[in-house]
Amino acid sequence: MSIPAAAPLAFSYVRFSTPEQSQGDSYRRQATMAADYAAAHGMTLDRSLTLYDLGVSAYRGRNVAQGALATFKKAVEEGRVPQGSVLLIENLDRLSRQTARVAARALEDIVDLGVDVVTLSDGRRYSEKALNEDPLAFLMVVIGFLRGHDESLQKSRRLSAVWSTKRARAQDAAAQIMTARCPGWLTPRPDRSGFEVIPARAAIVLRVFEEAARGTGEEAIAKLLNRDQIQPFAAGLHWHKSAVARMLRNAAAIGRLIPRTSTFVDGRRVRSPAGQPVEAYFPAVIDLPLWSRVAALKTTLHARPITTQTRVVNLLAGLARCSICESAMTMVNKGAPPKSARYLVCAASKVGAAQHYAATRLEVFERALLGNGRAIVRDAPKASDAERQIHDDLVGVDQQLDGDLDAAREIAETIAGGNRSTTLAARLEELEASIEARRATERDLTAQLAAAGGPALKLRLADLRTALDARVVDRVLVNAALRAVVDRVEVDREAGAMRLHWRHGGTSRVELR
Repeated sequence: MSIPAAAPLAFSYVRFSTPEQSQGDSYRRQATMAADYAAAHGMTLDRSLTLYDLGVSAYRGRNVAQGALATFKKAVEEGRVPQGSVLLIENLDRLSRQTARVAARALEDIVDLGVDVVTLSDGRRYSEKALNEDPLAFLMVVIGFLRGHDESLQKSRRLSAVWSTKRARAQDAAAQIMTARCPGWLTPRPDRSGFEVIPARAAIVLRVFEEAARGTGEEAIAKLLNRDQIQPFAAGLHWHKSAVARMLRNAAAIGRLIPRTSTFVDGRRVRSPAGQPVEAYFPAVIDLPLWSRVAALKTTLHARPITTQTRVVNLLAGLARCSICESAMTMVNKGAPPKSARYLVCAASKVGAAQHYAATRLEVFERALLGNGRAIVRDAPKASDAERQIHDDLVGVDQQLDGDLDAAREIAETIAGGNRSTTLAARLEELEASIEARRATERDLTAQLAAAGGPALKLRLADLRTALDARVVDRVLVNAALRAVVDRVEVDREAGAMRLHWRHGGTSRVELR
């Protein structure tokens, strides 16, 4: 008595590119076609594996690399899907829309594992044997993949052209908005003529920027918002540091649109600026001086943000440096109240790493700062002088960098030509280290050049003078204003002075008294 063979297993793979297609007929159509085919050919449609790539594009191969198709292949390799099974897909382009060569490889990978692939639109069945023995079958595969890739390529080009036109039109104040997408504190008008501000949310944005301008850190700001039970703009129950950071980087707060394009690098989407920023595209919810103050603080090299646990009692917090070893200066308390006093000491000498321990009363430095606010701002290097010096330094570094790169290139070519000299190898290593150091210097000088911009610098210096001259000293505000324009303060106890190293270049001396 013969035992009837078990019906082969069939697995349905459903994919569509955009989430919007889930609202249409794409999912139902693909699922129904698979069920009908399995029933008509005596197959058991297995539903233990959920092979749905919904809203996943096959143009970049994400479904093959990490989607449901990758899960299916792993299940075959692990034996959870037996050989002789059949994978049902609507068309070959559901499998892949990459180049024909790459797409054909994805199909071959599946059939080489012992699983046939059936395209439901035409009923064709692709197996390892068929692709090996029937040249026409393989040719049809290549043609199908060529058509699918070309369709996606043309669609991508059309979309790029549409967005290029939209970006160009965005420069026209009378044009409609590019897209309804906008920051959480705005909403698009029904006629797409612009955006309306949501007042309650705009007030939250203003508060976030004002806190940041005081030196409050992103995590601390998030905690303040959560403490006050302020609802986040996006989905989620709480504010997080990342949401605050994105808001502080978003130029839409001052009404500016930064047009961007998307490219793919190593399979990842990378967004880059495209064209000139569009001013007044959005309604501004903060003013430019506040934006500039926050931007300056975000780029301060040695600034340490204020946290919810921080009490700023040292005006030079995060700035003071020892003139002897360049280590940070730290504040220590000496004596018991009410006769206690605060002192600045070199952090290295405090832990025994240096031999020049000496303590100077903090009030001596603070008195010099608060008593010379007008002179400090007056004697700060002018923007034009600073820019000229930084530019000259940058030119010098670029020339040195070009020389190192040329020398490294020549040595690398010599080594590639067969010269295995250890001296050459050592010299190449030295040049590589020098190139890294010069590139770091180049980045620092570029940041200084940006900070030396005239109007923004004047605003930050005015903020510093206001903070230093205030009748009632706001220590948080003074520290934040200093960090916006000063890179570090070199404390020279023996000379009885401190030297301010300005972020935009140059130094100035303040006598202690």
